[in-house]
Amino acid sequence: MAATASPSNQPGVTLDHYLKPRSRLPYCKARSRWPPATTSTSSTPSQPELAPASDAAPPIPTTSPIVNATATHNLTPIPRPPGMTRSQHFFTIATRIDARAMQISGDVEFHLFMDMRAEFSWISFKMAPKQWALATETYNTRLESKNHANGLETVRKQPQALLRKLGEVEVVVMNRMAKNDFKSRSGSESFWRRHCHTVELIKAEPGKKIRKAHTCSRCKTIMYPGPENSEYNHRRGFCADGAKQVSKNEPPPPWPQPPGVFSEGKHFHPRTFLETVKQIYEQVFLRPSGESPALEQEAFVRMLIDRSTTLESGTVLFKLYNELEIDGSTPDALLTVHDGVKHLRVEYLQEHWVP
Repeated sequence: MAATASPSNQPGVTLDHYLKPRSRLPYCKARSRWPPATTSTSSTPSQPELAPASDAAPPIPTTSPIVNATATHNLTPIPRPPGMTRSQHFFTIATRIDARAMQISGDVEFHLFMDMRAEFSWISFKMAPKQWALATETYNTRLESKNHANGLETVRKQPQALLRKLGEVEVVVMNRMAKNDFKSRSGSESFWRRHCHTVELIKAEPGKKIRKAHTCSRCKTIMYPGPENSEYNHRRGFCADGAKQVSKNEPPPPWPQPPGVFSEGKHFHPRTFLETVKQIYEQVFLRPSGESPALEQEAFVRMLIDRSTTLESGTVLFKLYNELEIDGSTPDALLTVHDGVKHLRVEYLQEHWVP
C-alpha cells in the first residue's frame, strides 16, 4: 500500500508502532520468577519488573494505586499540550496516540473535510480500508499546508478520524434531506444545500419518503442507504468484514478485520487468523517497509493484543469469542482451555523465557 512519507519531525506510523510498545503480550508468570523485592520500610508489596527490550518504546509515565505516600508526593505532573483537554491528555498517555489525531474538530479541519468529501465523493459504504489510508494521507497533507500558512501546529489525523466524521456527516445529510432543512446557524442555506446534494448518498424511490438515517455503531456506515435488497445496504447482524455488529456479552472486534477471519457474524476461522498473524509479524519485523498500516492490520493487531495472554511456558493464547462457531477444520491441538475459557494457540508468537 502506497503512502506519502511523513514529515521528518513526525515519522510515519508503521505496525511496529502498535506491536513494539508492548513487546510482550499480557502474561501469567509465576510469582517465584519475579525479581526479589528491594528493601523498603513500607509494607506495600513491590511490583514485578521486566527487563525492557532494547528496541522498546520509551516508557510512558504511569501511576499505580499501590504507591507509598513519599512516592505520591514526589510525582511530577506531565505537562498537557495547549488546546488538549484532560480526557484527551489521559488518552494520549495511555495509548501513545495523540487523542486529537482521532477526531476532526475546529472550523479549519471541518471545512477541509467537507470540501474533500465533495471533491472526492466520499461515501462510507463505498470506501474500502485502503482508500481510507490514501484519503487520510491527502487530508493530512492539505491540513499541514493550511496550518503552515497560518503559523499553526498540525496534528496528523488517523484514518479512524475521517471514517467517524464521515459517518456523522452522512447522518446529518440524510436527516436534513428528509426534513428538507438546509439552514445553518447563520440562517444561510448555501452550505448545507451544497453538501447535501453534491454527494448522492441515496436514490429516492418514487412515491416514498427518505428514511431517517441510522448508522452502524461498529463500522460507522449508513445502515440502509438504498432500497430493499440493495447491495449497499448493511447486512443484518454483521459488517462488511464478516464480524458481528454487536454483542451482548463482549465488545465486537475492532473495525475492520482482514478478509476471511470472520464470516456472517457467526463464524471464526482460526487458520486465516493464524496466517494473518504470520503475515503481519513478518511485515513488521522481517520485511519492514516503513509504510503506514492498513486499517485492517491496525484493527487486527489491537484485537490480538487485547485478547492474548502469554503463559509462563511462553505459549501465547488468543481468547476466542464465545458467541462464534469455530471452523470445523481446526485441529484440536490448536485449541485449549485456559481459566475456563476456550483459547487458540498462537504458535508463531511462542515466547521462550530466559531461565
